[in-house]
Amino acid sequence: MPGEQTKTIDIDIDVGKAIEAARLGFDETPNAILRRLLHIDAPRLTTPQPLAQTDGWTFGGVFLPNGSKLFMTYNGIEYWAKIHNGFIKFEGHIFKSLSGAAAAATEQTLNGWHYWYVRLPGENFVTLADELRPHRSTRKPPPVERA
Repeated sequence: MPGEQTKTIDIDIDVGKAIEAARLGFDETPNAILRRLLHIDAPRLTTPQPLAQTDGWTFGGVFLPNGSKLFMTYNGIEYWAKIHNGFIKFEGHIFKSLSGAAAAATEQTLNGWHYWYVRLPGENFVTLADELRPHRSTRKPPPVERA
């Protein structure tokens, strides 16, 4: 960030490779990658209210408009998907759920909410899909330990 103090740090080659693997575009600097991954100064996304369900993907109280981009990294491999015509499109295949798309990408059973990051159209930041989910009133608070 211009005008801010900087500090040089030593990193090993594997950390450097991981930073590069997380790059969203050629114009994203290593500092910007780390700020994004560490959620520094990232504004929180709010769940937009759809005008019509055909304008994007809706699941579990979350609406992602068509054109939203999704990415995830699993075992060092980066995967990309997008919201297209109200579905998740990954490598030419259509999915109704984030978990279905994650399973197709990794050949593993994964909770897609915990792996896919979302970038809404026109935005420059990403948010983990799980952070977009509304709070569930049925969740029980953790038990309180008594002395």
